Amino acid sequence: QQQQQQQQQQQRHEAEGGFAQLIQLFPLLLLFLFTFFNFGSEGGGSAIYTLSRDATHPVRRTTDGRGVHYYVKGGFEREIQMRYGSAWLGELEVKIENDKLSDLRARCEADTKDRQRRARGAQRDGDALALKRAMRNDSEACAELYKVFPELH
Repeated sequence: QQQQQQQQQQQRHEAEGGFAQLIQLFPLLLLFLFTFFNFGSEGGGSAIYTLSRDATHPVRRTTDGRGVHYYVKGGFEREIQMRYGSAWLGELEVKIENDKLSDLRARCEADTKDRQRRARGAQRDGDALALKRAMRNDSEACAELYKVFPELH
């Protein structure tokens, strides 16, 4: 009976110890979550950058590698320096350039399909002028894609 009580007491103690350890880790877990999800920052967790200017991201910057323009909030450099350190900016710019590549590829592909659709319609209708316009129209997205990423042309 006494041994059973001691075992139960020891099990309760172990359970309480695990809970105490969890409570001790709780502030660290919160800090990680706030940093990871960018809570509590100006703009209420808005993106750190955008590829087009908006009310939250009015400051234009340019990547060092390919000269891609992107937009950030005021105080961007200070925030980046404090949160991540200066080396992180290079990694961010690579991500920005990859996002720009994806955006331009998607827009260029959509423009090309639209141009091909218009050309087929003009051929079907026997409209030589519309066919000429469809074939002549160069996509701005494709032109920018090949300008920023010339190795794709």
